[in-house]
Amino acid sequence: MLNELKKYKHNELHKALTDLHESHLKNLLSLESQDVIPVKLLESIEQHKPVTALLPDNSNVVTTLPETRKEGFLYHLKALFNDMQAGDKNTLRVYSDELKAPLSPEESTLLGKACKTCKGYCCTSDGADNAYQDYPSLELYLSTQSAGITGEELVENYRRYIPTKTYKNACVFQGDRGCTLPSNMRSFTCNNFLCSSLNTLRKNIAKSHSKLTYAAAIEDDKITRNYIFDKENFVLL
Repeated sequence: MLNELKKYKHNELHKALTDLHESHLKNLLSLESQDVIPVKLLESIEQHKPVTALLPDNSNVVTTLPETRKEGFLYHLKALFNDMQAGDKNTLRVYSDELKAPLSPEESTLLGKACKTCKGYCCTSDGADNAYQDYPSLELYLSTQSAGITGEELVENYRRYIPTKTYKNACVFQGDRGCTLPSNMRSFTCNNFLCSSLNTLRKNIAKSHSKLTYAAAIEDDKITRNYIFDKENFVLL
């Protein structure tokens, strides 16, 4: 019964996004005159049936990152490094031992905009103080560095990317503009992960051949914000 109710509510939310597209079709001139939506995106609205996407909402607030959390991450990183130097890679958890092939540039762009809609809900999980860093992830990163890199140099490489402010109860690298770490320094888990909503969106885009997407962040089955986007544009509605 609960699953049926959830499915019904989600169908209603998808319909709300479809209705919004219909409203835009009827009011293209007024949208253009208000200079709210770029002309190229208006053309896309007129020519393409959109894909709709419902995404979780990261409703956490941005706060100053405590020094204790910064140092906690760096301690974890140094412990990984020391274990690897000692040839003992059994004391800390391995989250993922394989790095999957990257998405195509087009998929990465579109799904990245969906992530911007939800503001990184997935980064509020249990990787908060270690950023899912593990032996395989660090081993790959170290393979791109000079052979004589020290633990102190490694720590400083990561320290420089820790932001002053992050989302409360989230990853130490989750700033208000997304992850502050370059992708080559992120864990395999972070680079591999696609939530169920992104996987569904990816399949729907491939099936429809439409790059126009109406996406909404939802909390308690209510839309908290919604965007329209394609490869070139990303507009808050």
